Amino acid sequence: MPQIILLIDDEEIIRMTSGEILNELGYDVLCAASGDEGMFILKEKNNSISLVILDMSMPGKSGLEIYREIKEFMPSMRVLLTSGYKEEENVEQMLEKANDGFIQKPYTIDELNNRLSSMI
Repeated sequence: MPQIILLIDDEEIIRMTSGEILNELGYDVLCAASGDEGMFILKEKNNSISLVILDMSMPGKSGLEIYREIKEFMPSMRVLLTSGYKEEENVEQMLEKANDGFIQKPYTIDELNNRLSSMI
């Protein structure tokens, strides 16, 4: 049975493209266009989701706000943050403590696959 990844990104093209890539890599994907939608899905299906891919830059609640909500709701959930902007040092330290990760956009299929393999 394939592992399920929750992809939270406000850009439709990213959701579509990354969703296709994740499917090609053998994962099932649930997509959310906002942090609130992502949290709703996570609360509904938390036992079946293996990992969350979360964009840091979204309108409304930021990726970091949603990240904190995810960790408050489900501390053991692995989260891979993504951004087109350079990762900040304090984010890196936070992710290391939580055993989560970061990947810079745009990323290649191999980069994503390697990062997911090390996290799941």
